[in-house]
Amino acid sequence: LKEVYAEIERPKDKRTLLHGLGSIIDPAAKELAESLAQEDPAIARYASAAATRIEAGLRNLVTVTSDATLSAEHALLDAFNAKYDGSPDMLAITDWSHPQDRIYWPVRFKQPGTYSIQITQACEEGDQDEYEVTIANSKLEAKVVATGGETTFKTIDIGEIEIDNPGGYTLGVAPKQIRGKLLMNLRKIKIEKR
Repeated sequence: LKEVYAEIERPKDKRTLLHGLGSIIDPAAKELAESLAQEDPAIARYASAAATRIEAGLRNLVTVTSDATLSAEHALLDAFNAKYDGSPDMLAITDWSHPQDRIYWPVRFKQPGTYSIQITQACEEGDQDEYEVTIANSKLEAKVVATGGETTFKTIDIGEIEIDNPGGYTLGVAPKQIRGKLLMNLRKIKIEKR
C-alpha cells in the first residue's frame, strides 16, 4: 500500500486511501498509517485518524475458534445517532435511527467452515425494518423481530455464512431501510461453527 500511496497525487485520493486503510484491522496497517502521518504533514490528521481506528479494532478483535460472542459493548460504530447504552437493563446499541449508521466488529477465524449467526435484539411492535449482516463474501438479510419492547431481548437465528479461509474479517450490521422510529436495539451477535 505504501507504494500505491506514493503514486497518488491528489490529496482527496490520499484521504480516500487512508479511510480504507483505517478499516484494515492489522498491526502492519497501523504501522503504515503512523508512518504516513509522520512523513506527509498535509494528511497527518487523516493518517492519525486511520491509526486510531485500527488501534480500536485491534483492542476489540474477537477470535473465533468454534464459537464467539460479539457484544454491543465492543462494537465499533460508524454512526450519526447509534450509540452504546451500558445501563443494566439495556447493554445494547440504541438510538439506531439514521439509515447510514453502521456497526461492526473485527473478527479472526481460526478455521474455515460454515458458521451460524444469531442476533440478540429488542424492538417495539410495528417497527420491523430490514437489515443486513455482512462478512467476507457473505451477506445475510433479515427483518427485525418485534419482541414486545425496547428492553425485551430475544435471540434470533438469521442464517449461515461460509468462511473459506482462516484470517481477519469485519462483521458488519447495517440497515437496509428504517421506516419506523428506530431500527432495533442490538445486544450481541453469536457466531457458532456448524
